[in-house]
Amino acid sequence: MVNLLGRRNGPVGREALRAALAIPGAHIHLYGKREARVGRKMGHITVLGPSLAEAEAVALQAADRVDV
Repeated sequence: MVNLLGRRNGPVGREALRAALAIPGAHIHLYGKREARVGRKMGHITVLGPSLAEAEAVALQAADRVDV
């Protein structure tokens, strides 16, 4: 699991998630907050994998693509 923290202030749109959803095995869990703020916990990404390191790498890759 990797937390999704706000990187900017402002509204959250659907396009913020599109790139992360393209990563196989990544599951995005959003907390329903309409406004992002820097450092605010907006959700998390979970990934299952053959090892912790591999799952974490995929989760981090997906989290980097989320624009919140």
